[in-house]
Amino acid sequence: MKKAITTITATILIISLYLIASIDISTPATAPPIQAIHEPTPTPAPAQQHAPRDRAQVEISVEETTKETTEEYTEAEKILIARVVYAEARGECFDGQVAVAQVVINRVESGKYGKSVKRVVYAKHQFAVGKKYNDQNMQAVEYAIANRDYPDNMYFFRRSKSKTWYDFDYYIRIGNHSFYTRG
Repeated sequence: MKKAITTITATILIISLYLIASIDISTPATAPPIQAIHEPTPTPAPAQQHAPRDRAQVEISVEETTKETTEEYTEAEKILIARVVYAEARGECFDGQVAVAQVVINRVESGKYGKSVKRVVYAKHQFAVGKKYNDQNMQAVEYAIANRDYPDNMYFFRRSKSKTWYDFDYYIRIGNHSFYTRG
């Protein structure tokens, strides 16, 4: 009888320790939800059809950007665009990430798809929005804002090799995405 009680007590103790060890006490249960989690930059996938820019050159370009060009978007707006880049183009080459950011920026600045980053990004069935982003995603957003390497009417992209899509004009293929303009 004592042996059975000792075995049951030991089992309960082991289960209790297991449960206590699995509880995450680092974040209180009442903590507010995190809007964006910033994570380290993953190793980018190699470019498939479009040669990526030299990252050192890109970092210098972003740092040399004047305040006038980067201040046209708030930090919150840039983070939201970076979250779109993360969700839509994670694993793509840097140029592909810049092009995705440029599509969002072009839509905002045209006023045809919404007059704010938030309205453009959250428009029904338009963009995937991640809960996080990384350094490379933010660099792509800042580069797109500062340099405008793509046409102002490049409003669409999709994961496809097709040069035809509705009545859009094919512009370029970068990595796994095809980008389209509209006149």
